[in-house]
Amino acid sequence: MLMKDNIAIGENKAYPDLWSTGITVVFYGGVFDLWDTTWTPQEVNSPTFGVFVSARNTNSGVNDSAEVDDVQLTVHYELPTGIGETATDAKINFDPVHGVLSLRNIYSSFSLALFNLQGQQVFETHNTTAMQFQFHSLHSGVYIVSLVSETVSLKKKVIIY
Repeated sequence: MLMKDNIAIGENKAYPDLWSTGITVVFYGGVFDLWDTTWTPQEVNSPTFGVFVSARNTNSGVNDSAEVDDVQLTVHYELPTGIGETATDAKINFDPVHGVLSLRNIYSSFSLALFNLQGQQVFETHNTTAMQFQFHSLHSGVYIVSLVSETVSLKKKVIIY
């Protein structure tokens, strides 16, 4: 099972067969499997997220032991760009070398936020009409820009060098 807040949660994907006496690789879940629960970036990146492995001897006449040498967990995710966008001629342009974000065709005040890939908000401004922002002090990486006004909702992935 998976761990959320140090509690085993979601679908139990117990291996139904007896464990092999040799080295065996077993896969649980898949690319689109949420294990019958919901996940946020904060939960997956939390130190209380993980894997819970348990073995049970169902043969009471034999004193068997179980060993697990390695557990590997892969999290598949999609960036939230394109979700809930409003059709508009507004544009977000980003110069990754100089860390300058430029906006065009936005005709009212708006809110702007910048998120890292862990879902943490690293910049926020509200009710502004500024058309240029400097992000040269941020660490190199991939970020999501979210712009919202009364008539516009845009999201864009940007890379800062």
